[in-house]
Amino acid sequence: MKHKTYNMKHKRRKTLFHVSCFMFHERGFSLLELIIYIGIVTAISGVFVAIIVNLNLSSTKSKVETEVQQNLRVAMQAISQTLRGAQRISAPVAGASGSALTAVVNGQNVQYALGTTSGSTGVLKRTAGTDPAENITSDSVIVSYLSFTTMENSATTTSSVVTATATSTQYAITVQYNSTGSQFSYSQSATSTDIVGNKL
Repeated sequence: MKHKTYNMKHKRRKTLFHVSCFMFHERGFSLLELIIYIGIVTAISGVFVAIIVNLNLSSTKSKVETEVQQNLRVAMQAISQTLRGAQRISAPVAGASGSALTAVVNGQNVQYALGTTSGSTGVLKRTAGTDPAENITSDSVIVSYLSFTTMENSATTTSSVVTATATSTQYAITVQYNSTGSQFSYSQSATSTDIVGNKL
């Protein structure tokens, strides 16, 4: 009887040992699964976030470039229209260059120069006669370079008598995005020449 009791106790201990090992094994496997799951979710989330950030950055850069290009185009068109409709150029004088342009259009002075708006410097402004200055470029960009050069070409006869003088103005502009962030750094330049009074 003692031998049988010992065997029963031994079997009971053995059974409890197997149950304990099984439970430990199940707990360890579940923890491993959880770690793997967290790792997979973290990796997928990281890739997803990176894609979203890149898309937002690309979209923002596209908007920045569009803003700069539109302002540059508007500025070039405004100056060109003024030069084509002008009777003469007051400043800069022929053979000289300057950072401002003064043209006589329909008997009044029209000036293009850089100014300040809402604390933002480098805004291209147009002043016609005594009217208040109007902004040609927005405060979202900065005109970092503005130059005008007036040139005169005279046609002469064989007797060295001047028969006609054509005045033209060359203008160059550089527009950059108004931001301190390096990721939004973008600028564009353009140069053109128009004959004064040439409405064609």
